[in-house]
Amino acid sequence: MADVNTPSTPPPVSNGGGGGSGTIVAVVVVVVLLLLAWVFFFRGDADKTGTDVKVDINAPAVAPAPAAPEPTAPPAPPPGG
Repeated sequence: MADVNTPSTPPPVSNGGGGGSGTIVAVVVVVVLLLLAWVFFFRGDADKTGTDVKVDINAPAVAPAPAAPEPTAPPAPPPGG
């Protein structure tokens, strides 16, 4: 038997029009990373100048324990026993 030769058209050529969203995402990621680096590395020491923090770690004195009650006398034995 003979093979059937069916002509086919090649797929359309893309001109690279779908790369815009990837570029936008990459730019946003780079900007966020730069902002985080600036906050963590450069802003950390800027707020510490001129700050005077006083912490009082002395606990108040403990109140004395109340006096123990006086022991009561044992009950009297029943009469006639």
